[in-house]
Amino acid sequence: MTRTNLVCLSCMTTYGYIGDGPHPGSCPECGSRCVPPAGELIIRGNTTWRAPNGLATARVYAYDECGRPFEFELSAHNDRGTLTGVKIDGIEVPPALFQRYLRVPDSVHRTCASLGIASAGLARSAD
Repeated sequence: MTRTNLVCLSCMTTYGYIGDGPHPGSCPECGSRCVPPAGELIIRGNTTWRAPNGLATARVYAYDECGRPFEFELSAHNDRGTLTGVKIDGIEVPPALFQRYLRVPDSVHRTCASLGIASAGLARSAD
């Protein structure tokens, strides 16, 4: 069994999960589903918008192993991306708060790279 430290982005409770599989995907304190991805984050699609002046926006859609939807929005200028939006289970999370406590999964970085958007300024995590 492994122990994983988690944080709820709704009530800011930190807690541990002990187990072999993914965590349940909700905060034991407040019940919010606004917690880190449970298990692997599976990319389900993306949308992009590009302007001739080098501005672009990309949205990456994914689900974790509990079936919670995640949405990452990146804005880019000359293909250098900045995280500008995050939704966990439909709940908007300020990007600065997300990046302070969590890491953008590698699967999201790979998807952004395939879209021609460098996400080098974002903290990475393995998914």
